Amino acid sequence: NIERMTQDAMERAEHVRALLGKDKLILVGHSWGTLLGWRAMKSRPEVFHAFVATGMFVGWARMLPIQEAYARAQAEAAGDAAAIAALDAVRDLPPDDFARAQPTRRFLMSPSDLDYLRNVQGTFLGNGAPLPETGDVHDWVQGGATTMTAPQILPSFLQYDAYALGLEGDIPVAVIQGRDDMVTPVEPARQFVEELSAPDKSFTLIDGGHFACFTNPDGFVAALLEYVRPFAV
Repeated sequence: NIERMTQDAMERAEHVRALLGKDKLILVGHSWGTLLGWRAMKSRPEVFHAFVATGMFVGWARMLPIQEAYARAQAEAAGDAAAIAALDAVRDLPPDDFARAQPTRRFLMSPSDLDYLRNVQGTFLGNGAPLPETGDVHDWVQGGATTMTAPQILPSFLQYDAYALGLEGDIPVAVIQGRDDMVTPVEPARQFVEELSAPDKSFTLIDGGHFACFTNPDGFVAALLEYVRPFAV
């Protein structure tokens, strides 16, 4: 469950502090990791210099209407009647019913995201070989799938709302978002930062989509150096 995974994150943080001989760390979360990172930071802010979120997940119900509007616009522009019908078929479902999100999924990845995923798949699986049944690659892929689909995790994920943990940040918070990110859309993240109370906060857009921290490392590192590095004292 999310509580156990948050505890795992803090145990890893304590291990890294001991390994490096540091009193504090900079905590960086991407996508699902922003949910865990925000919870970890809220639980023990004294362990961290700052919290960095990229591909920030604010809450499913806050993101879904934006994704649906985007998917519908893309489907209408392409004259994709089947996609429009699929969106219409689920529009009255509650936001925390995962079936409502399914018709939007194929529209959300930016071109740079798709290139990144193809590169990852090529690195792991080579020339299209099937997923191995054991080993690190198998565990990595299955771990990601479990995070999104396990029945003991999915309801908490769909009902999560960062606002429920409060709008107070005890340490500096930096959000670095891909300007073309529709997996975790820009506006909910921007609004969250605007409403957040923290010793220091920043919101930065860089070129890229949901995986902008990987596809645009120069932009991501430049934002880290400008907005986060000063706090690592």
